[in-house]
Amino acid sequence: MTSLAELWLPILVSTVVVFVLAMLAWTAMPHHKGDIKDFDNENEDKLIDLVKSAGIKPGWYVFPSCRHDSAYAKSDEFKAKWEGGCMGNITIMNGAPNMGRNMLLSMVVYLFVGIFVAYLTGLSRAPGADGMAVMQVAGTAAFGFYFFGSICNGIWFGQPLRAFITNGVDALVFGVATGAIFMFMWPSLEAVAGGGIPTP
Repeated sequence: MTSLAELWLPILVSTVVVFVLAMLAWTAMPHHKGDIKDFDNENEDKLIDLVKSAGIKPGWYVFPSCRHDSAYAKSDEFKAKWEGGCMGNITIMNGAPNMGRNMLLSMVVYLFVGIFVAYLTGLSRAPGADGMAVMQVAGTAAFGFYFFGSICNGIWFGQPLRAFITNGVDALVFGVATGAIFMFMWPSLEAVAGGGIPTP
């Protein structure tokens, strides 16, 4: 067994590397560009005007909504909407995204993933373990966290197949990167005995 204290360096390095990879995936790489559809200018303007004029508050909305009312959910009015073929979900945000806050929160998520990966890998791999054995556990665990964590929301709220695929590609890259980092920075028996962790 390898303790979390002995794995602080690969946890931090994998956090930073995944953050950079995620940023590149959404800003520099082309594979996510078709995930989100754009309205044409006229319809976008109409939608923005509607949201503003209706005074819709920031939040996550699903339509048609049964309004958490079991009686209304059984009504003919709701059934007509439900069977009308127009349904979806929309998120109304409170102004422009706070990029600094969102980047920090993303980094925190990646840090927690790194901690969980270290915990699971440390349970099954001792100091001085074979590098590929370390990568097998760390990479698989990281891929699972990054890919399967949000998949049910995508199923229930209409995420297109393309987004599942592109997110899976990202998760695979993050998993391989995390596994490689843990493999190369895995503590040796000598390092643990001496109270240090070797760096590559």
